[in-house]
Amino acid sequence: MRNTWSYVAYERLLQITLTILFCVLTSQSIGTVLAHHTPDSTLFRQEISQILKKSKKISFKDLPQALRLIDSAERKANDYRTPAWMSLDICRARGLVYENNNLLNEAKIAYQQGLKLATMVSDTDKLAIYNDWAIINRKMGDYKISKDYYLLTLDVAKQVHDMEAVEFAYHGLGSLYGIVGDFDNAVEYYWSSLGVAEQRNDARNVLISLQNICSTYLKAKNTESALKNVKRAYAMALQQKDSARIGGLQNVYGKVLTLMGEYREALERHQDALHIFHELEDKGNIVESLINMADVYMHQNQYDTAETYFLKCNEYRNFFKTRDQADFFYKFGDFYLKKKRSDEAVIYFKKSLKLCSEYHFKDIEQKANIALAGIYRMKGDFAHAYQCLEAANALGDSLFNEEKSRRLAEAQFKFDIEKAETRKEKEIEKLKFEQSKVLGMVLVLMFSVIIGFLVYSVRTKGKANLTLKHKNEEIRSQNRRLKESNEILNQFAYVSAHDLKEPLRSIGNFVHIIQRRYVAMLPPEAADYMGYVTGGVKRMDSLLTALLEYSTVASEGHEVETAISVKLMVKEVCENLRSVIESKGAEIICKDELPPMRMSHLHLTQLLQNTMSNSLKFCTKKPMIRIETLHQKHEIWIKITDNGIGIEDEYSDKVFKLFQRLSRQHEGTGIGLTICKNIVDKYNGRIWFESVIDKGSTFFIALPDSLLKR
Repeated sequence: MRNTWSYVAYERLLQITLTILFCVLTSQSIGTVLAHHTPDSTLFRQEISQILKKSKKISFKDLPQALRLIDSAERKANDYRTPAWMSLDICRARGLVYENNNLLNEAKIAYQQGLKLATMVSDTDKLAIYNDWAIINRKMGDYKISKDYYLLTLDVAKQVHDMEAVEFAYHGLGSLYGIVGDFDNAVEYYWSSLGVAEQRNDARNVLISLQNICSTYLKAKNTESALKNVKRAYAMALQQKDSARIGGLQNVYGKVLTLMGEYREALERHQDALHIFHELEDKGNIVESLINMADVYMHQNQYDTAETYFLKCNEYRNFFKTRDQADFFYKFGDFYLKKKRSDEAVIYFKKSLKLCSEYHFKDIEQKANIALAGIYRMKGDFAHAYQCLEAANALGDSLFNEEKSRRLAEAQFKFDIEKAETRKEKEIEKLKFEQSKVLGMVLVLMFSVIIGFLVYSVRTKGKANLTLKHKNEEIRSQNRRLKESNEILNQFAYVSAHDLKEPLRSIGNFVHIIQRRYVAMLPPEAADYMGYVTGGVKRMDSLLTALLEYSTVASEGHEVETAISVKLMVKEVCENLRSVIESKGAEIICKDELPPMRMSHLHLTQLLQNTMSNSLKFCTKKPMIRIETLHQKHEIWIKITDNGIGIEDEYSDKVFKLFQRLSRQHEGTGIGLTICKNIVDKYNGRIWFESVIDKGSTFFIALPDSLLKR
């Protein structure tokens, strides 16, 4: 029995030993395989970082190669299933490369992908992508989003005590307020950034903040403050013996002096900067110094000397950023144009256009096209001149829309700031009122106890009646003031639009007189400029006419007792639009008997005429317009259906807003549908549309059935 147990124990011991040996060998094999296939995390991050750094370095000159490098880094990261922070680094690098090449939409998409990873990374990495997102939105004119993310960066940075990120957030807010023209707040945030840099003993960033403070004062035309601070920054740079920063501040110093008209000293500053950058072999800043010197000579009309510096700049053109190079070519072309050397000017304007077209620098491209149009016109090449003017006009419309959007965003941003400040003041007033209210209640209670219940009841009742009377009088007074204000506002809109048309006609007449009598005495480009003025006068006259119509509709009453026939109104509108209907061969169909309605003659005319006019205008084939009515629950619907080009759903709200035009290819002021919306609102109705692109649109006007003749 003992031998049997000994054998079993021996067998079990052997099995355990073999199992342990197998596990050890297996673990070593797995470790060997992982050693061959899993890179060291530190070395691997360094490798990826080097690739990304290289892509950023070449992004200004070779966008495709920079993107290929980022793609290769992304493939490496995907092969090894890297953590979220590395994917975030790749998204940020791709965004920066697009941003450096003015491809802001693509950059925003890349940063947005990085923003989605923010929940999976540390607070430090979050701060980086928050800052990137704030910057790209600032550049694209989304100022509210930019401000929110700068403030979010500031909040998170303070929580984790990352003072460098705090400094950058203050600096970003300064840039944001500077862009929207709020220079006081911009300077205040730059000073906050400077204060944090001083706490961190970061002398370099102190100088950067001072330099931005100087630039902001220059934008605000406050040359005295700009000069004071640039002197302080320059003295600080001399103490630190920072040659690069000294050279940069010399250039800023020179710009301030140029603005003040101190050209001799400005040239000395720029020459000192040029000497410093030559010693440092900093070719990018050499170019900036040369351009600054050329600008000073241009201010003094010393074109020959300016040409010398422009030619020197041309030697360093490979060190320009893409936009700076496009702008330089334009300036060089403009310089030759002023010297009456049109052939050289054409060469450089075309070089500028090539870069602008590739990288979407619309503002420079528009200027270059206008300049080329003038040269071609002077040479008698009217075909090319017309092409350039057409391109310039198209770019002008695009820039106008972008500028309008930017101005609206800027106005909204400022409004939000004022609203927040007003809300804070109201909260303070409310708190004071609550405190006063509590104190008053205590006093009233004490008084009530002393006087007694009966006296209190009688007086309370009398007081309540008196208060109610005062409230009623106050409400009547407010209603009266409101009615007067509305009448004054309508009169103001009408008088403003009406009175402005007279000086506008004078402008147009005088321009025509100048064109007729003095065109031979004026330079060639003057005819183009007068053409722009004439076009602007016509557009302004159309807008004022539309504004008069709008104010007339707004002031027209809507309470009428006599019903008018909708079908007769359709015939009247067709008569008003006869020339357009006949020229386009349009077919107007009234599908059924349209019922009489108790509405203002003006209002019903405007409703039908504006909707039918839109249908005729936005149709590329023979127009066919159907008008019919439907009796829905408690409503009567008027349907106007066309076979036009259609309207995209995203414009469902925009079409009814004042002066909103969906296409620059068609004439109009963008006020017709606004008038329709205003009229429908007066009758407590609704207006909307349904549309299929290239098939047509249907406008629905829903009005209460109480307007039907009973």
